[in-house]
Amino acid sequence: MKKIITAINDPTLNANLKKEAYIEIVCKDIQYKEAILEILEKKFNIDILIINEKLPGEIELINLIEKINKLNRNIKVIIILEKNNIKLEKELKEKNIINIFYNEKIEIKELINIINEKEINKEELIEEIKRLKEIIENKKYKKIDKKIKLNKKK
Repeated sequence: MKKIITAINDPTLNANLKKEAYIEIVCKDIQYKEAILEILEKKFNIDILIINEKLPGEIELINLIEKINKLNRNIKVIIILEKNNIKLEKELKEKNIINIFYNEKIEIKELINIINEKEINKEELIEEIKRLKEIIENKKYKKIDKKIKLNKKK
């Protein structure tokens, strides 16, 4: 289950996210930028933070992102911008924010797909590779065994 904080000032989007079984919204939609930092200082296991650029607050968005990264390097940040802003997009990408959307273009389905991206668990991947190798080896032995039996019959 993904633990999410929203700071989007959009009750409809927040309500739609709450409906998803694998998403846990850990607090009410945050209403100002500084509150994001307050929440993150208290809750360490947040997976995703969704922020609207127009969220009120004294701190600039880029400075906020820097402080968020200091508090939690593993948090995935999704930014919703009001309008096309290439300069701000570039600055956000320099801060490793790759999920940037525009308010008029954001769709709940797209946002949910991004949230639902499955993290790769290395241990599970190694186990799956071992299992597949065993299956392949068993098939090889069966083929060899069949050839031997066929050769014996001749």
